Amino acid sequence: MEVEHDVSSEALLRAAERVPSCALDSGARAAQARRYRRLACSVRGASRQGHALVVELSEDFDRENLEQLIAVERQCCPFLAIGFDQRARRLEMRASSPEGSAALEVVAEGLAAGRPTPGP
Repeated sequence: MEVEHDVSSEALLRAAERVPSCALDSGARAAQARRYRRLACSVRGASRQGHALVVELSEDFDRENLEQLIAVERQCCPFLAIGFDQRARRLEMRASSPEGSAALEVVAEGLAAGRPTPGP
């Protein structure tokens, strides 16, 4: 079965190849890229803070999508500590290794690629 990808998903899939320990096959990577793209629509802001990526979400974020995304990341990237503060709507991913830092870059790229561009 051939999977269709949009440009931002393709960019995320290429970036994910830089994380050699990623345990996801191509179909699972494509599904995770779609989850990141959906999440990106609700990102109010994202910043790197040392070995962490902090993502602030809007009130209308898709909770089920986020829960699936976190579950997959915890399974395939155990070197990332992932927490979510429901009240603040703040997702934090912290790297415990150089591979983790590379994974955070992929996540940041995936969120940026999926964010809508501001209009005129």
